[in-house]
Amino acid sequence: MTAVYASLIRRPGMSWIIGIPAKRCEKLFMRNADNRCTKAAIDGRFTELRDLIVHQHGVDEGRVAEAARGTAHGIAFEDQVEAWARTWAAGVRGCVVERTGLIVGPLGKVGDVVVTLPTGYRIVIEAKNLATIGLSGKDGILKELDRAIDNRDAHAAVCISGRDAFPTEVGTLGLYGNRILAVDDDGAMTSVALTLAQAAIVTAAAGRADSVDVAAVSDEVASIRKLADQLRSARGTLTGVRKSVDGLSDTLGELRSDLLERASGIERAVATAVSSA
Repeated sequence: MTAVYASLIRRPGMSWIIGIPAKRCEKLFMRNADNRCTKAAIDGRFTELRDLIVHQHGVDEGRVAEAARGTAHGIAFEDQVEAWARTWAAGVRGCVVERTGLIVGPLGKVGDVVVTLPTGYRIVIEAKNLATIGLSGKDGILKELDRAIDNRDAHAAVCISGRDAFPTEVGTLGLYGNRILAVDDDGAMTSVALTLAQAAIVTAAAGRADSVDVAAVSDEVASIRKLADQLRSARGTLTGVRKSVDGLSDTLGELRSDLLERASGIERAVATAVSSA
């Protein structure tokens, strides 16, 4: 009988269906100490197997739910980045903004948004809302932007991160040729990044890259980074002040309620004394 159950566990796809490794399942149907497969022993093994399946199902459901939450957050941030890109494009005039994250290209779905400039040149945008984003290597963001450029037939690429996820050396803004990295939470840095990407395209198209004053550009980028950091710091301070004001407002509300309650208590005591007189 053990052989029968073992063969059931080993059936192709069985372990995948219940989500438990075959070797672990086989252990549940090993013979007892007397080398016999008694009904009680078999029932006990099936109970253990049921518990394992229930536990594994719960684990799998938790993983699916977590993945769904991550996907929802990612899609929400892509929506935000698309809106920022459209705002920038409206100022340029003549641009076409396309959401491409669900469109399969030659290299898959890499490249969330594409902005086609009036000149026909294209900027592809990757929206990232991750805790950490690597810079180099085959899985780094620079290689991913290269793939996005190829996948969307673009001429420059921008990565917008919703968090301070880039390595320290990138900061809030990083220029790597025709690849721009930026941290953004209100659309300002998206506009800066797209403007720089457009400038990189125009420079390359004119064949004047050698005539660009690299030092001057570096100084401007450094200034932009400094201003962006100041903006984020000021916004953080404002948020802190708002929270303090909200907290103070709650405290005032509680004090007011307490005062009114105590006044009502006095009123009730007086009314009781008068009625009993």
